[in-house]
Amino acid sequence: MSESVVIAAGGVRLRKAVGALWLARRGGSRGAEASSVAYQDGIGAMLFVVLLSGAVELVLADLLLSVLWMRVLALTLGVLAVFGMLSFIVALRVYPHRAVNGKLTIHYGACFDLSVPLELVAVVTRQLTCP
Repeated sequence: MSESVVIAAGGVRLRKAVGALWLARRGGSRGAEASSVAYQDGIGAMLFVVLLSGAVELVLADLLLSVLWMRVLALTLGVLAVFGMLSFIVALRVYPHRAVNGKLTIHYGACFDLSVPLELVAVVTRQLTCP
């Protein structure tokens, strides 16, 4: 009889995203050893465009709104959104996939964190192009 295994993944962690900015500022990275695999290279340009469009949105909202409290609210929300996107971009680089202590840890920035015991992994392949 086969035994089933349940693997649970962590969700969005604001503390981890903000911590990525601190780690990057110090020049560090979690899992920077030889067993880590970077995964953010293919989406870096797209994320930069999203970050840039958020900054442009801040300027446009300020120009289009005439009521002071609405301008302040839009500016506050816009700055928080740009800060959040910057944290996400940095977290992609700071938290790579890695194999340490008998576990394969798969990350997607600060949004996804999955640890799989290595004995459950049969094959790992790296696909460089989209299917």
